[in-house]
Amino acid sequence: MTQKRKITLIILGIIVVSCLAFIIHSKLASRNSEKAINTIKKENIKKTSVNIPINFEAAWEVNQDIIAWIKIPNTKIDYPILQNPDEDNYYLHRNIERVKSIIPGSIYINLNNNANLTDNNTIIYGHNFRMSGKDSKNSMFCDLEKYYDKTFFEENQEIIIYTPKHIYTYEIFAAVTYNNKLIPALYNLDEKDGYQNFLDSLYNTNGKKDNYSDRIVTVEDKIITLSTCTIDQNHNYRYLVTAVLVKKE
Repeated sequence: MTQKRKITLIILGIIVVSCLAFIIHSKLASRNSEKAINTIKKENIKKTSVNIPINFEAAWEVNQDIIAWIKIPNTKIDYPILQNPDEDNYYLHRNIERVKSIIPGSIYINLNNNANLTDNNTIIYGHNFRMSGKDSKNSMFCDLEKYYDKTFFEENQEIIIYTPKHIYTYEIFAAVTYNNKLIPALYNLDEKDGYQNFLDSLYNTNGKKDNYSDRIVTVEDKIITLSTCTIDQNHNYRYLVTAVLVKKE
């Protein structure tokens, strides 16, 4: 065997070992993240009032960056929402215990949004993550893919967000494939013109699987935008599910 071939084999071996290490680390991170979330849900979340079924004090013992909890009926989306006070995208590659990994990360909002959900458009980010093999399961915002189906879209339009003081109920009005540019950089969402331009843009995406309800949303409404990777992982696009606030308790 030539020296050149030996070096090539060594390099290939290093690459294989690195890939395996990445896969193992990602799976462990996913399991630990799900375990921590399930522990909160099963052991720590208790009714703290008539309306709010979340014990945020117990959740804060795990991570004080937990600002809310999102649940979408008939999906597996049932997760805490986090916001780091110092760094945008901090939780893109960290689980709720702040352990860093590539995936699955956490559900989070950036610093351009208020933690109390009072902005015109609160943008909530999450990975589209599905673990393969015998551990196959969906997590984070993977189940948003269900809204590609028109029937599912029409029959499942409720999103619930719990905060320490309120329950917010939203109605989904659009689910679209969108460009991957940061929405706050494209539109001044604090101004009516910028906010209206964003709303208009949702109806000009021309996605083959875009779905819309008949509900009319105006700049007087408050909305949330769930943002994740597209089903084909094309990094030129994002998949957005947008919902308007219809009830605050």
